[in-house]
Amino acid sequence: MNFNRSLTALALLVALGSGHALPAAGLPSGTPEPPASAAPAPMKVGDPAPPLSLSVFLKGEPIHHFEKGQLYLVEFWATWCTACKMMVPHLSQVARDFRGKVTVLSVNVSEQGHEGEPYSSHLPKVRRFMDSPGGEEMDFTVAMDDDACTMLRTWLEPSGGGFPSAVLVDREGRVAWTGFPGESLGEVLELAVENKLTEAALGQITAREEARRKDTQDFQKRVGALASARKYAEALSLIEDRIARTRKPGLPTDSNLLSAKYHVLTYLNPAEARKAGEDYLNQYAKYPVYLSFFAMGLLSGESMSGGKFGCQDRELTLRAARAALEQGDRHNPLALQDLAKAYALLKDYRNAVTYQQLALDVLDDYGRGPQRKVFERPLKAFKAALKPAANR
Repeated sequence: MNFNRSLTALALLVALGSGHALPAAGLPSGTPEPPASAAPAPMKVGDPAPPLSLSVFLKGEPIHHFEKGQLYLVEFWATWCTACKMMVPHLSQVARDFRGKVTVLSVNVSEQGHEGEPYSSHLPKVRRFMDSPGGEEMDFTVAMDDDACTMLRTWLEPSGGGFPSAVLVDREGRVAWTGFPGESLGEVLELAVENKLTEAALGQITAREEARRKDTQDFQKRVGALASARKYAEALSLIEDRIARTRKPGLPTDSNLLSAKYHVLTYLNPAEARKAGEDYLNQYAKYPVYLSFFAMGLLSGESMSGGKFGCQDRELTLRAARAALEQGDRHNPLALQDLAKAYALLKDYRNAVTYQQLALDVLDDYGRGPQRKVFERPLKAFKAALKPAANR
């Protein structure tokens, strides 16, 4: 992972303002496909919002229909969607900022696995996420699609949205806006509240998004060039300056900047790198998906310049992987596998085997059955390493 790629990883792609979304996964396995003639027309601004069709409310005040005179933001997510989970802190803050003005409804759709079973068969998995710190952070109403996947078919797919994606419903029950619920979402909602959501106003928001994107790209290039030239102190100075300028009250420091700071310090000062890593873990202690991204980077041992880190902190790697699992869904096979690999780095192959086996045991529940070999290979390697270790 070179430095530019580390900054433009998924966290940067979706973190509050890139305007990009992951493509929707489509109908879950086992859901009957509707006839082509039944496919809804593309959703357009001004269209009547489709009816809500929800099977269960998981959090917040139930919403069964749209009240006239009230604004609603309908957002879509899935437990497999890392981008969606990374948006939770931002979306929760937006929900708090506009409480009493805009009602936020987050709808779980498009879970994978459980082939041939109704969509409600995913409920235990979704509830596990809702009971985790990530779910607890969702400060808005959360519901689940029905067994016919109506919300996916009549809302998400016609809107052309991927994940994460949202639809704004105006006071007359009509579609007012569709798009990526990133950094500009607050601006969109403010305009809607003031009845000023015009095409011209949205054009200005788009222009500001483009300016922010260009600024981020320019920053990446500057720091990447310094890193390639091994001018790590100058790179660190740029990163710390940007951290100071972009810090937002009540929110953690941008995760990409914290990661970049850690990367640079592994070349300059391992002790300070450890402190930077601990700062990341502390600031994102409530956000397991960010912990997972950090753990994955530590496990790869790859640095900003395309080679290895200046040093690889194995103890910090274990702490990050353990925190990601404990603070998230403890049945997540990827998090279980990361913890297994972290133990293997420390040559604790007994625990590596235990957690890798657990990852395999829960794999099918996440619709990753075809990827079993990807999980079986490390287990075989950990078992092979455990034998000579046991004989010593």
